[in-house]
Amino acid sequence: MKRTAWRIVSLALCIAMTALLAVAQNPPAPKAAAKKPAAKMANAMADQQPPQWSSISIVRVKPDMVAEWQDLQKNVVNPALKKAGMKERSVFETAVFGESFEYVVITPITGFAQYDEPMSPLRKTIGEDAYRDYQAKARRCVVSVHTFGGLHSRTW
Repeated sequence: MKRTAWRIVSLALCIAMTALLAVAQNPPAPKAAAKKPAAKMANAMADQQPPQWSSISIVRVKPDMVAEWQDLQKNVVNPALKKAGMKERSVFETAVFGESFEYVVITPITGFAQYDEPMSPLRKTIGEDAYRDYQAKARRCVVSVHTFGGLHSRTW
């Protein structure tokens, strides 16, 4: 039970850090003229962004294969997804909290129709032969992957 609790706490911290980084990267809007407090509050509520869906994957990597998995992500996955048009992908490594050799990969879900496609963007971009090679390398590195969707607000 303790292990599950730590995983949940670790995941919550990763999601919170992602949201904080996203907020920190967006430049503040130029300040308008002073308004009445009630008008400010009404505008603040109207300006809130709708909640955003994200795909969250917890990846457990074999301790002796960490360098190879990181290399695969940096040199195969990230360039291919960038070429496929993915604008954002965050990967976090557990440090103080959570399991050792565990990574959290967060990508925005632009729409659930993206899952209706017969091929993933990675597979389309690198081609069948390279994708089979990628899968073989990933299988050697990874112990498990757990992926789920999460709905969050970027207002904090």
